[in-house]
Amino acid sequence: MTHSSAQSEVAQTSLSYATPIARSGSPTAAASVIAFIGLGMIVLGGCFLIPLAMPLMDAKAAGFISPTTIPIMLVLYALAFTCFGVAAWLLFIAVRRLISVMRR
Repeated sequence: MTHSSAQSEVAQTSLSYATPIARSGSPTAAASVIAFIGLGMIVLGGCFLIPLAMPLMDAKAAGFISPTTIPIMLVLYALAFTCFGVAAWLLFIAVRRLISVMRR
C-alpha cells in the first residue's frame, strides 16, 4: 500500500462520533425567543422606574430631594437604563437574525 492510497482510505472512512449532527432547531424560533427576552427586559426596566415615582412626588411636595434617596435613585436609574440597553441589543440581534432568515 502506498502512502497516497493510505491517505485516501483514511479520508473515506467515516467516524460515527465525529460526524456533524443534523440541526433540528428553527432559526426563526430562536430569533423569536431572543426578541421575547428583549421585550421582557423592557418590562423589567420599567419595573425599576416605577419606584422612582414615589421619591419624586415626595420631593415635589416638599420642594427638595432628600440626600438619602439620591443613591437609591441613581442605582434604580442605572438598573433601568442597563435593562433598556440590553433590550435594545437583544432586539437588534433578533431583528437582524429574522431578516437574514427571510433573505434565504
